Amino acid sequence: MAAPADQVAAAGRALQCLRPWNQDEISLSEWSSQFDEVCMINGLDAEPPALDDNELLPHNLRRAVFLAAIGQRYYEVLRQCCLPGLPNMFPILNL
Repeated sequence: MAAPADQVAAAGRALQCLRPWNQDEISLSEWSSQFDEVCMINGLDAEPPALDDNELLPHNLRRAVFLAAIGQRYYEVLRQCCLPGLPNMFPILNL
């Protein structure tokens, strides 16, 4: 199912505001807080909650923005950690 146009526009605005995470400049916790704030001010919907820790959620726009914004280096780390799955199969909090 395609995301509504307003949410796609919000995702684009959020990506323009975020720099990829760099552990030499900012902690992941601080970057994640900035990510949440950027999503909020741009009107990007929250990720649907998982019913339990093992539930695989359908891919969603907020997770797509998170994975795009984190940067190629750290996306690869997440990809390796999620094998045989992909990072977009897991809630952001589980990543």
